[in-house]
Amino acid sequence: IVLGGEAAFTRSDLSESNKGRPEIVPVAAGAGSSVGATLLINSGFAPLVTIGLITGFIGSGAMMYYNGKRTMDTTDEDIAPDWPGPKAWPATMTLISFS
Repeated sequence: IVLGGEAAFTRSDLSESNKGRPEIVPVAAGAGSSVGATLLINSGFAPLVTIGLITGFIGSGAMMYYNGKRTMDTTDEDIAPDWPGPKAWPATMTLISFS
């Protein structure tokens, strides 16, 4: 939920030309994998729990990579150089993706 909310907020702030602007498909896939993994883990059925853990691990890793790439690609061309800066949100999402 946090990843999706941040992506929607940041997407509305950055112009389409900014390379760090979040894309809908990767963020939706990451959020979907988190929800799917949670449902599988909470099923209590051992084989599904294992699949849920693997799904969660892969989804979290993919979102960490995606948000790390966004951090590196984000420029402050469209945003005033206010504190904490335009790279703070994607960097924070990278850390949140880890948990």
